[in-house]
Amino acid sequence: MTKAARCRFFKARGLSRFTRDAVKSQSAALRQLHHFMRIIHRIFGLATMANSLWPQKGAPLLPGFLSIMKQNYGVEITPVDFKNSGMEALAQINQWAAEQTQDKIKDLIDSPLDPRPRLVLVNAVYFKGIWENTFEPALTLQSPFFVTEGRSVQVPLMQQTGDFNYATSSDCQIIELPCKNGGISMLVILPVDKSATGLTAP
Repeated sequence: MTKAARCRFFKARGLSRFTRDAVKSQSAALRQLHHFMRIIHRIFGLATMANSLWPQKGAPLLPGFLSIMKQNYGVEITPVDFKNSGMEALAQINQWAAEQTQDKIKDLIDSPLDPRPRLVLVNAVYFKGIWENTFEPALTLQSPFFVTEGRSVQVPLMQQTGDFNYATSSDCQIIELPCKNGGISMLVILPVDKSATGLTAP
């Protein structure tokens, strides 16, 4: 997205002050996340986070941009030919995603790519942890999962009874599910109101 297009995008959404400081702050947060994921992988072998750029062959990209992507985010840059070899490009991207997620995601892109893209950004996060309090498979039951207040679907839901960190507020309930090895846990945040379309950020 060009600078002019970016300004129009944010202005149309009432975000006229998308400052350079905000961009720097966001970049710093992403660098910290990437660094944190590398630490987790090095210590526990539980997680990997990978980023890749797939530019159209011959597309002009600023050297400074490519340098920042490589240095700050460990981005792999692989030029491909979307215009003339779209299926080959799709296969390359899907193979990369499969390798980064231990074959958990094999078909990241499941339909032919538009021949017009000049750049595709792919991010892959793989995490495999063991619960501190394991779920018994025999206790998994088909139960309703509410998509909206008036509509639910039957899905297999794990369940167990135990002591966990739990909190509730006027609009949500939160539970922490710890993993083994300490220091890593999953926070589940659910709205109290089934008709809610989301939760307001603090």
